[in-house]
Amino acid sequence: MASTGHGTYTDDEHLVASVAGVVERVNRLICVRPLNTRYNGEIGDVVIGRITEVQQKRWKVDTESRLDSVLLLSSVNLPGGELRRRSAEDELAMRDYLKEGDLISAEVQSIFSDGALSLHTRSLRYGKVRGRQMYSSHEEICGDQWHLIFILFALEGEPISPYLQFSPYFLPLIPTFQLGQGVLVKVSPSLILRSKTHFHHLASGASIILGNNGLVWLQPANSAVEAGGFVTDLEPVPISEREVISRLRNCVIILAHHRLALSDTSVTYCYEASMAHEIKDITKPEISEEILLETRQRLLEQRG
Repeated sequence: MASTGHGTYTDDEHLVASVAGVVERVNRLICVRPLNTRYNGEIGDVVIGRITEVQQKRWKVDTESRLDSVLLLSSVNLPGGELRRRSAEDELAMRDYLKEGDLISAEVQSIFSDGALSLHTRSLRYGKVRGRQMYSSHEEICGDQWHLIFILFALEGEPISPYLQFSPYFLPLIPTFQLGQGVLVKVSPSLILRSKTHFHHLASGASIILGNNGLVWLQPANSAVEAGGFVTDLEPVPISEREVISRLRNCVIILAHHRLALSDTSVTYCYEASMAHEIKDITKPEISEEILLETRQRLLEQRG
């Protein structure tokens, strides 16, 4: 007989799920992972988080988990990749490295006894998301219990992309602090498909970071160079690249809205299926259903 795990209970010798979610089985242990839940970190997870506080020899990071995560000064790469012990000068310069509001990608190194996550960015692929001033708005689809944060490019002297500005699905844009040259989308952590790598360079010409904590970062491929450190990229992003990222952003929304697992493959298939439509029309219900149907069909064909 199977053993009861998280999200299950026994009723008259039958194993019953206590939550709606995905069944996971390890030998005889059966668990049900809820579809909507707070992120519970595991060692090795790739996460995207925002610096909330600079403390003594550490940063506090909001990673959408129950407690703020911790990024120690000893767990980051020094500018230039220098390898040495951290000094008092490094501690005084912590805000020159990362400050409140900065968006970073990191890996879960360990878990404290209270459940807080300890992060590190010592690999060259991790670190501060590089970029410039951007605009954001918050969107809620009526009748659905999911939210997302949308970051839209707004370069000085250039118009905001009309593919997004005039879509009826967006609220007026409001200015926010410097993040990076890309788009941040928030989905349920249960939709992120675990894989060997969560950093992908897509054939469409953009890069995507699929955070295990439910944050998805889309950016131009040329800004995803694994240079490490804390370099800020101020180069303007061409309109063509912004259109690609805008389309990818809408594709991620479609997949998340219909509870389809997010991976580089599913996002790519959805992107290719959406090419027959204008960017601003992708999130319309009748068109999104058509795109999703083709995406699901291709995923089934791939699995054989």
